[in-house]
Amino acid sequence: MASKATSNRHFLLCPVCKKTQASLSVHLTRVCMKRSSKEAIQEVVEKAKQDALEVLQWGRVFSYRHLRDIMDDANPMSRMIQELERRHMVVPDTPSPAVAAQTSSVPVMAGTTVQRPESSATEQSEDAVSVSNGEIFQVTREVQWPQTSRHMMQEKGLYRKHSLDHPLLKGFAAYLEKDLLNENFKQTVENVSRFMFFVNPEEPSLEFLREREKTKLFFRELTEAGLSRQTQVNYMKSLKRFLKYHTVATDLRRDNIALWNEAMFFVEYLGSVQQSSAKLVSKEMTQRR
Repeated sequence: MASKATSNRHFLLCPVCKKTQASLSVHLTRVCMKRSSKEAIQEVVEKAKQDALEVLQWGRVFSYRHLRDIMDDANPMSRMIQELERRHMVVPDTPSPAVAAQTSSVPVMAGTTVQRPESSATEQSEDAVSVSNGEIFQVTREVQWPQTSRHMMQEKGLYRKHSLDHPLLKGFAAYLEKDLLNENFKQTVENVSRFMFFVNPEEPSLEFLREREKTKLFFRELTEAGLSRQTQVNYMKSLKRFLKYHTVATDLRRDNIALWNEAMFFVEYLGSVQQSSAKLVSKEMTQRR
């Protein structure tokens, strides 16, 4: 009976040792986070559960178009590793950048070569970053957009973002990396940075909490750029996590109770929008199947 119970468990990935565990909370308490508080451990466990759910829902499917984009990249191995890690998978024993660069030029199949557009290596690298940062989980859509999502995002300026060294974003990044032990925190911070730049290109601030119309416009622009609903939900999750950091892990409530209340209301607003988007995500998946 014990063996059967163990086999039915959902193994979760430990973000510290990078190994799956039958009981992550017990493992963290005894080994990898034994000096951390119960609250911190529980938050890591909840994050691992969410990651596992996302892998089951979206992480196992690669569209042919997305794989083609990866293989056409100047460094396909590095790009593929980034994509796998973005889908909450682990690639151990990755070589140093210098070694990886030496092997990245190896053709996919013997006797074949990859044809790349006539553009500079810098442009190819920037395009690669834009695609991987723009869409976390690629979904094939029924609608055929006249241009790729990447080009539309660039044309609309939706890849532009504030410096991640700004105190608002730097503190958030440290919270994700050190407190929550989130290995892929940079993507979350960049999502927030792009949204904040869209609302106010001058300087990142929490004033976006009072800009509901601009928030609606931002997600409409993402839709017009061809980003999937799942990607838009990921943006919403990033914003909710950013606001949770400010409402729970900072002194915002003591320093500015009015702004703290605005943040709480904004989280509720995002939750309602996220619920509506979840139905559209299911519809996308049905159409794709």
